[in-house]
Amino acid sequence: MVEISDLGPNRESLQVRDVETLETLILDGGFADIIEIGRHVGYSTASFAQILSRNVPEDEGWSIRSISPHLPEFPQETLQAFLREHHEGANIQLIDGWSHREGAEVLKDDYKGDFAFIDGGHEADIALFDIMLCMMSIKDGG
Repeated sequence: MVEISDLGPNRESLQVRDVETLETLILDGGFADIIEIGRHVGYSTASFAQILSRNVPEDEGWSIRSISPHLPEFPQETLQAFLREHHEGANIQLIDGWSHREGAEVLKDDYKGDFAFIDGGHEADIALFDIMLCMMSIKDGG
């Protein structure tokens, strides 16, 4: 059985208190459709999937659209195995690429999220693009 801890060392990733804060934001806001920019190891993606599957009624559904480049030091196979094992059939799309290059993938099919989590590029122009991308893909009231 694949667990979140199998994704690798949690050095610069989400800490327990961060996941609790995200869970509070998601539950208080009633959010069920998440846009994530920047995935690397996959702690946030796996955490979102766990939060949503525990708290959103099955008949209402939930989704995650996550974009991040494939970096050799952060293999995605363990994350994919975790998601398959724990969330088979869930509406989770992992987009491989940089947001400023593959951002249209987030917007395809007129997808709209109601919560955006940005942990993307740290350069000013890329950070600004990530914010603009999320603003274009957030539902009213999100």
